[in-house]
Amino acid sequence: MLAGRYRLDAPLGAGGGGYAWRAFDLRWHETLTLKLQEPGGLGDLRHEFAALRRLRCEQLPRVRDLAQGKLGGRTFEFFTADYIDGQSLDEYARGRRWCDVEQSFIDVLHALDALHALGLLHGDVKGSNIIVGAS
Repeated sequence: MLAGRYRLDAPLGAGGGGYAWRAFDLRWHETLTLKLQEPGGLGDLRHEFAALRRLRCEQLPRVRDLAQGKLGGRTFEFFTADYIDGQSLDEYARGRRWCDVEQSFIDVLHALDALHALGLLHGDVKGSNIIVGAS
């Protein structure tokens, strides 16, 4: 339990000094993505959150809350974002024809363009880090 509100259900990935989890918000009763890192970790989570709050891009999840909390006796900074229920682009594209996956790649380019316009760089763009939603 983080900040008395977020139940960490499953790890989604790690990198750049941070960790991503599928979490459940006990206040609003919804599944979210929670990105956390120890203060002073690589990257500036607060800067990233502030930039993402300005973002309006349908290909990227909306960020929600920025906070600090203790987990296992250690303090973490974290933010929450909409959870995308889907599969990695690697998994989605495997065995499909280009015409069936082309739109997903176009969506990735739109998302990267929106991030770059805010001065954010992803730094690890690869199929396993891109989620294709069920819709």
